[in-house]
Amino acid sequence: MNISTPYTDYVKTISEDSYKLICIPCAGAGASFYINWQKAIGSGVDILPVALPGREKRLGEELIHDCFQAADEIADALLPYVRNGNFSVFGHSMGGIIAYETAKSFLRHGVSPDICFISSTSIEDWSGVTPSEELDDNEFFRRVSQFGGIDESSELIRYPEFRNIFMKILRADFGIIESYKYDSKKLRCPAVCLCGDSDPMETIENMRSWKNYVEDENVVYLKYNGDHFYLNKQLEIVCRDIREMICVNRTKRRDLHGIR
Repeated sequence: MNISTPYTDYVKTISEDSYKLICIPCAGAGASFYINWQKAIGSGVDILPVALPGREKRLGEELIHDCFQAADEIADALLPYVRNGNFSVFGHSMGGIIAYETAKSFLRHGVSPDICFISSTSIEDWSGVTPSEELDDNEFFRRVSQFGGIDESSELIRYPEFRNIFMKILRADFGIIESYKYDSKKLRCPAVCLCGDSDPMETIENMRSWKNYVEDENVVYLKYNGDHFYLNKQLEIVCRDIREMICVNRTKRRDLHGIR
């Protein structure tokens, strides 16, 4: 099957019948955040890294500032490739919140992900936090650096031309997080929450609140060695666990509903 939407511009073709894992990047990142995932997860699962506008191959496009807009655009664009229902959604950090809303958007289209994987994020109330748009660049960079993965030595910010582009993307992405308001509609598919055990900004205990946003509190929690970007060092283990969770869930569905 040829890919004809810019949201999957990172991949050229995909098997029509294969199982698909839609992967949404964290703040500041693009589809290449998942560059090593296909090799790690192996055959039988096609990784679909979501290419958000305003970065990488879509650098010239307008950035998105609203979570619900992002979720609806992703679901609309990928719907033709998941009509058989053989798919799950994964999102890291900011991507976790977008993944949650994207899964709900798919459900409104009449197709259900098997699982929504939510990594290193929780639904927080940012009302008491100064919006990033009100911070100067230095203050905003200090906020971003608390998550780890970037510091003053990072190539992306050492050069003014790169720094300006990257900071613009980050500000838009943090705007998505900070402006998000839960719409009171719970997710009607299982969720799996993943987190590093030394994440400076998130804990698996805090992420247990996701049960309040999923019907029947159908949530599994997985903890790994590592910080906010535990995925980088634990990728093989994470992908193994994702495959296992998908297989277990599909077996349960088949036993309950006779789904092939």
